[in-house]
Amino acid sequence: MAGVTVYLNKAGIKNDAVQRLKRAQIALDQQIAKDSNYYAPEDKGDLKDSVYLGSVMGSGLLTWAVEKARRLYHGIGFSFSKDKNPNARAKWFDAAKAVRLGTWVKVANSEYRK
Repeated sequence: MAGVTVYLNKAGIKNDAVQRLKRAQIALDQQIAKDSNYYAPEDKGDLKDSVYLGSVMGSGLLTWAVEKARRLYHGIGFSFSKDKNPNARAKWFDAAKAVRLGTWVKVANSEYRK
């Protein structure tokens, strides 16, 4: 009786999953930064730009890396001008998450499946 032998390349499967996850995390980080910046206060643009300079896309950790970012995020001692960004508010990540979470899930899933 003839048999069938199947070889499972566990290392290859694991490597493929790891690469897909890395791509998905990069895409997710980029989308979250973009969507959060939609609500970020804007004066000179340094706050919005700082997320791209202060973060490692794909790490899952976004950092708005200007000195005033923490105080701005929590709205401590600032009144937000709507001149340059009419959507400006404190807790800009939370505002984006409330509106865009479903899109973020789709972005990550779509990139993972590629």
